[in-house]
Amino acid sequence: GEDVAQGILAIPGAIVGIVVLFVASVLLSNAFQKPPTVPTSEALAALIQIEDDYYASGPSMGLRERVTTWFQWADLDRRIAYELKDVPFGPLRSRAEGLGKQAAEDIASIVEYDGFAAQGIGDRFEDGRFADKVAGRLAQGLRDEKDQFARRALSAGRQALSDALRSIDDARAEAEESSSASNE
Repeated sequence: GEDVAQGILAIPGAIVGIVVLFVASVLLSNAFQKPPTVPTSEALAALIQIEDDYYASGPSMGLRERVTTWFQWADLDRRIAYELKDVPFGPLRSRAEGLGKQAAEDIASIVEYDGFAAQGIGDRFEDGRFADKVAGRLAQGLRDEKDQFARRALSAGRQALSDALRSIDDARAEAEESSSASNE
């Protein structure tokens, strides 16, 4: 009887131990990760170039593949958090974080729309080719709904990223002003 009770109690203990080990490994891997290498301003410039190329070339340019590569390269979630790490919490910081998240969601939707990026745009194995292939076939069938959606999402993502960058700059300036005012 006592051995059975100990065996039954050991199962939840093992599960809790596995969960704690997993959470600790995620936290440690994030703590020792190098900062993102692409500044938000550079990511925005590259996104604007993709948008310009898309307006010039249309659906045949492989938009989803380029956006996927850009998304993984830009690493927006980590980059914006990194650029705001020294900015005190407040409305400007919250606005920049919200705009950065909105930009990432808008841009991801270009590839993830209709579920053609199985694991999501952030998955390192995703390349956007399948989504481009599907969009190309639909464009041949004179269905430009996906093209219109991609245009709107690309424009909205670029605008949100531009606004996020402006908010980051505003939050930094406010932090510097309050820091210099408190030093006087």
